[in-house]
Amino acid sequence: MPRHALSMADRVIALLVDDAARARIDLVRALYDRGAVDVVPPHVPLVGPAPLVGALSAVKDIIALLVGAHQPFMLELGAAERVFDGSRHLLQLVAGQGAEDSRRLAAALAGDLQGPQALPAVARIALTVGSFESSSAADKAAVELADRRYFVVVSQVGILEEREDGAWSLERTLALGSIREDGA
Repeated sequence: MPRHALSMADRVIALLVDDAARARIDLVRALYDRGAVDVVPPHVPLVGPAPLVGALSAVKDIIALLVGAHQPFMLELGAAERVFDGSRHLLQLVAGQGAEDSRRLAAALAGDLQGPQALPAVARIALTVGSFESSSAADKAAVELADRRYFVVVSQVGILEEREDGAWSLERTLALGSIREDGA
């Protein structure tokens, strides 16, 4: 039986960072959370994480239609802030320009993935660049990044899945704007 046929693993649907910005953002991630750089690409969650029941291929088709109808856009990441996820202090770059485009896409995805496929839209559009044991270390890193801004061309959405070892893997990549207005 295929791995995803009866999967109930946690999944996230996220904006993926373009290659030009990825190199710069990965330098920051390497400084504040080296392990994450090797495990998962930089991404901005839109919906999830939550269990998504069923075959990934069926859900991928729904997501591909929604993502295909949204055009690529520019996303500004900056305004470094510390958040606590219940076990760790995370350093996140919060979205400025492009945040509304991201929220519209998140709302569309969360609205169409109903029933056993339901995934909640995220409350804030942000990219995690660090993980810390103490709030003071996270606050210090936030001050160091206070004036930094990263401009990302968002042209792809990814479906990430939590593996049994707790790491995340990129399972699918889908292109924004793949369905053009002229029907092609």
